Amino acid sequence: MISFVRARGASTIPGAGRQGVWKRRGVHLAAWLTFSFLWCSAPFLHAQPASSPNRALDLDGIDSHVELPPDLFAGVTKSTVEAWVKVARWTANAHYLDFGGYQQEMYLGHEGSNPVLKFLITDGRKQWHRVTVPDILRLNQWFHLAAVTGPGGVRLYCNGMLVATNAYAGDLTGIGRKDNFIGHSSSSRSQQVYFEGQIDDVRVWSIERSESDIRESMLRGPTGQEPGLLGHWNFDNGTAEDRSPARRNGKLKGQAAIVEVTGPSPADAAAFSLITGRVRHADGGRPASRAQMFVTANGRVIHTGRAESDGLVRLILPGTNVSARVWAVADGEMAGTGIVPLPGGTRAHVDLQAKGESPDNQDVLVSALVEALALDQPLEMRRAAVDGLGKLGVSNLSILAALTAALADPDTKVRNSAKFVLNELPMPDSLQPVYEKRSRAMAYLFGGLLIPFAVFHLLLWGFFPKIRSNLYFAAWMTVLRLGTDANSVTVANFVPILLVSTVNSLFGLRLPRVFWVFGVLGLIGGLGVMLTQKHLGMIEGVAPRVVRKRASSSPAFPYWPRHWSCFPRPWRCSGSRSWPSFVENAAP
Repeated sequence: MISFVRARGASTIPGAGRQGVWKRRGVHLAAWLTFSFLWCSAPFLHAQPASSPNRALDLDGIDSHVELPPDLFAGVTKSTVEAWVKVARWTANAHYLDFGGYQQEMYLGHEGSNPVLKFLITDGRKQWHRVTVPDILRLNQWFHLAAVTGPGGVRLYCNGMLVATNAYAGDLTGIGRKDNFIGHSSSSRSQQVYFEGQIDDVRVWSIERSESDIRESMLRGPTGQEPGLLGHWNFDNGTAEDRSPARRNGKLKGQAAIVEVTGPSPADAAAFSLITGRVRHADGGRPASRAQMFVTANGRVIHTGRAESDGLVRLILPGTNVSARVWAVADGEMAGTGIVPLPGGTRAHVDLQAKGESPDNQDVLVSALVEALALDQPLEMRRAAVDGLGKLGVSNLSILAALTAALADPDTKVRNSAKFVLNELPMPDSLQPVYEKRSRAMAYLFGGLLIPFAVFHLLLWGFFPKIRSNLYFAAWMTVLRLGTDANSVTVANFVPILLVSTVNSLFGLRLPRVFWVFGVLGLIGGLGVMLTQKHLGMIEGVAPRVVRKRASSSPAFPYWPRHWSCFPRPWRCSGSRSWPSFVENAAP
């Protein structure tokens, strides 16, 4: 007889042993099936090709380009052209896409040697219609560019966002039949201009594509079955073959090469943000025409711009993941937003009403504008900062110090604008006591000389009632010298003799002794004012080093008469561009 002994810890539950057996068998079965699947599918898996690398057209800027077939736009009344572009060098007036030939062209490129995106189309009368977007492109960075023409007008897109428009709604009858290029400009016969950089995924359509269409497909190539596709050159097979059904194959010219590239990628498509909206005056909602726009982040100006004549705002902000504030300044009024999150590749809409802002908001903007005047800031930012301070119309010591430093800016426009703004700004409150003392001192000085002179004339009138005054007496003497003939009296001979007669009558014929008494008293009064100038704060005292030297070209406030050139102006401190002693002593 065979006996079974239960092992320690074994289950006494009926059927538990059978469940454990089946569980172990299930595990073994699953492992066997998995191994069999992998074994059988191994050849299939190894046979799958790796994802093909992206290729793009590489152009050297010397003679390399792609020539496309003629008659691309034959019978077409509306169009969309688009491509990914990466600029390696700002070759002057280089064109990325150029269709039609000399004076019959439609092209997409940059203006001059600047990061200014430009699109141009020629109509049937050979008139040009341009669209430009300044400061949007960057070197060695991919951008998706698209231009749409047709009854809806000209629309220019960058990275799938509308950045500029033109009202021209004509067709493409003005575009020539031949001279269609990628990377070569045909708009100049005097010299050949070639693009230096990389271009990928060029598409030409016979329809007006919408913003959403462009944005959704810019990272995804067309299948070739889309309606209106005239041509598609993506260079992935190493040639300039047209991938659309039209088969308009291009030809590589010069040193044009097709190379493997990194990108374009979703990160490239999010290279900047777009701020749109309007600026109006709070009183009546009038458009704030040409309002100066500023975008600040962390207390610094990071972007500037200007509203259109109708108050429309379109600011293109490079960079990603920025939280900023948007400001508008126009005609002594300003407006600002709260914090606006601007992740890359997005659009933000703002509506601003310019009015007298609170001092806190005003101080935030003023501080950022003063910092933007530093010489290490971009030139356009410094110009915009001076203009913004002038339109804001507020004045304090920090603004005056920054504008005074801007008088030495290497840019002529910044210097002239700073000088003009200094002449127009009101006097800061902290300087009012100083100028009140100076004005009092000037009144004492001139009063000490002019009052005795006036008293002397009153005495003359009292002592000589028949002649009444020196002026009458001098005129009488002048007439006697010229004679009674009215024809002999002219301005040329009357005025000089009148002046001579006045001086002679005053000091030669009728100078009474009492004049010397009042003259001496007036001279003593004037000297007394100058000797007590430190107590009056006229020249020394408040700013002892200011009087030493004054540049003749220095600006003046309206409150400081310009003809008082014998006295110094406080914003030129001994040739220095700062306010060292003046500000310290003038602060209340």
